[in-house]
Amino acid sequence: MVLAWVDARGWRRIPLAFLPYFADGEESKLDLALSLLEWAREEGSEPEGVLFDAWYAAKEVLEWLHAQGWCFVTRLRANRLLEGIQLRRHGGAYWVKVGHLKGLSFTVQVVRRGRGFYASSGVDSEGKRTVEVYRLWQGIEEIFRGLQQELGWKGHRHWRRAKVLGHLALGLVAYGLIECQRERLKSSFYQCRRRLIAGKLSLDLSPLLPVQVEAA
Repeated sequence: MVLAWVDARGWRRIPLAFLPYFADGEESKLDLALSLLEWAREEGSEPEGVLFDAWYAAKEVLEWLHAQGWCFVTRLRANRLLEGIQLRRHGGAYWVKVGHLKGLSFTVQVVRRGRGFYASSGVDSEGKRTVEVYRLWQGIEEIFRGLQQELGWKGHRHWRRAKVLGHLALGLVAYGLIECQRERLKSSFYQCRRRLIAGKLSLDLSPLLPVQVEAA
């Protein structure tokens, strides 16, 4: 489970924190998501908005964000109820409506664009803007995909939780180093990755030097 920050263009992407999910653990993925959000609040974060996919658009998460006064944009499943009617049953392929999703104590804006349904707590914003903001989710998804596919988060063989945590933490540090270099070179994460593997680029470890000095 990763909490990340992206800028308004979706170009700068910084993973901030992570929590591991264990199938045999006591905490669900929603519990972990709320823990990460709570951590961000305690650290003084004041985001312009919180962005996540349909899986995390549960009542507990949406109500928590509303209580903090944090705006959010999320995708919704087609069977969610808006004013008692499933979203897919609302007529038309393109519309913007404001109302209550089942179980929520506050109103939201729901936008339909073809097969996609998007919700925002910004009920006065333009529907077009809501969809544009959600597209920034692609940048967040690329962070997670890069960590899993390129930096070893997926397929590791550790069984002890302490080793799993260490392994994931190293992957996060590696991602941060590549992201710093990617930004300076104005290239994509995957372009940097290909150049590193081909030996055409050396990973710049200088951002670690202040950490090493402080640890010493």
